[in-house]
Amino acid sequence: MVEALGWLAFLVGFGGALALMADRGYRDGMKLAWFVVTLAVPGWFVVTFRSVSVDGITGVALAILLATLYQPLTGFRPRWAIADVCLGLVFLATVVSDAANRMLIPGFLVEQVRVWVLPYLVGRVFLSSWDEMGRTLPVLMGLVAGLCVFGIVEALIRTNVLAMATGKTWELLEKAEGFRWGLKRAQGIANHPIYFGLLLSLTLPWVLTAYRQPGSPRWWAYVPALLAAAAFVTVSRSAHLAVAVVFAADFFFRKPHYRGPLLAAGLVAGLTFVVFRQEALDLLGSYAGEASPDMEQVRINGQLVPYSGTRHRDLLMDVYGDAIDGAGWVGYGTLVSDMPKDAYMDPRFASIDHEYLLHYLKYGYLGLATLFLFSAAGTYHLAWAALRRDGPVSDLAGGLCGAFAVVAVLIRGVAFSNDFRAMWLFVAGLGASLAVRPRETTPR
Repeated sequence: MVEALGWLAFLVGFGGALALMADRGYRDGMKLAWFVVTLAVPGWFVVTFRSVSVDGITGVALAILLATLYQPLTGFRPRWAIADVCLGLVFLATVVSDAANRMLIPGFLVEQVRVWVLPYLVGRVFLSSWDEMGRTLPVLMGLVAGLCVFGIVEALIRTNVLAMATGKTWELLEKAEGFRWGLKRAQGIANHPIYFGLLLSLTLPWVLTAYRQPGSPRWWAYVPALLAAAAFVTVSRSAHLAVAVVFAADFFFRKPHYRGPLLAAGLVAGLTFVVFRQEALDLLGSYAGEASPDMEQVRINGQLVPYSGTRHRDLLMDVYGDAIDGAGWVGYGTLVSDMPKDAYMDPRFASIDHEYLLHYLKYGYLGLATLFLFSAAGTYHLAWAALRRDGPVSDLAGGLCGAFAVVAVLIRGVAFSNDFRAMWLFVAGLGASLAVRPRETTPR
């Protein structure tokens, strides 16, 4: 059933986006289609055909980019951004790795374009002026409010009604991992509560910018708090941190007089974590309600070591030590089929919930370096656009800078699922577009 829903999401996404752009106009229809597919279509509506996957986001992105080719180009002067080049290098590194490991096939190329390039290009053509958001904002705020209420209700009634109706189940989430603090961890339209929380954090800057606009409905002022509550009931430390960082980044860029104290506080917090890292990890484990790591042990390379969910990501470096040593410049390719593994590895380590480690194992030093460069370039563009202080888009860019940067850090401890990866790449493309655009003339 889920595969059929994946095809349906792709076809309806493609056709629906074209219909919206025909009915509401290219720019407004594009925005509406993107927010609907990313905030209302479940992430498990995906189907894989041979080596290529398709979902609703793929359908909408293709429709938007196809329509873009038919738009009048009068006065249009494309300007390259650093992130454009960096994303090209990320893509090139994956091609080099697969070619070196003799697994490069057309399907892999198509899949890498789908995963990395399409969402970014949508961001590049998405917004040139905040005035374009006028007709889309009411729908966006309604979507966000509805999604947040859905997540909160899910946590309270301990059932994801949408997943149940579509026959989707997750073995680990049906057990202890899916429950904390007496709540079912809300996952909304995502495949995991962490993914749902990170998606919310990437959406929060739009909500903050929208409710502050003159003449906005009074109820919009409550949507940021509603979103924070939905992120809270994911009971995910990553989601809690990401949302807090977005609020801080939004305040940081809008209030120049407080930037010094905020930077100092951030520096002190970072140094404290580095110096007292193990104590900080234990504290995070306690925050999540984990038992003492000394109460549970796992065997790695023949030795028993303390285990907890918080320490899981660090232990991956030991579990895959031999593979890390042999990955080299080009890694083991997309399928990591020749990667050495411990035959007696604990099943909990079969899934590598550490994107930087997985990206390195797949594509080696070249892949890892280009991913770091792209993350830095995306953060730089958004910060530059925020510091220009030339209109509402600067406020938007400030919050998105915090969201993009914190997610770039947090994928060290989570799989880079398309549930939020597409939005992250979209934000990078939007940041590049905002950084090179002419100054906005909307008065503040």
